[in-house]
Amino acid sequence: MLLRWTVGGTEVLRLPATGTIVGVFPEQRYGQQQLSLQKGDVLVLYSDGVTEAMNEAGEFFEEKRLQDLLVSMSGRTATEIRDRVLDEVARFSGSAPQADDITLAVARLA
Repeated sequence: MLLRWTVGGTEVLRLPATGTIVGVFPEQRYGQQQLSLQKGDVLVLYSDGVTEAMNEAGEFFEEKRLQDLLVSMSGRTATEIRDRVLDEVARFSGSAPQADDITLAVARLA
């Protein structure tokens, strides 16, 4: 997911997967895409363990909740964004067991 904050609001670009899990299948081929990053852009890479984190009621964290959280963090550093997302996933999950790995990488173009 790429977030770009502008005067008119926040633009969210969904970057679709071009293959399966990286590193699992040695012969896997992946498609390529190219886009230009601008100053202030935030690139968020995450595994399904983030969006499929489950709470005690069996509800998923979901992509919409992640997107809304990211949009609310205009001006934050990559480290602040990463930490807040991980904190929110943990808070949302409560005492429900973690069913999958949680992988999250955040980069902000300075």
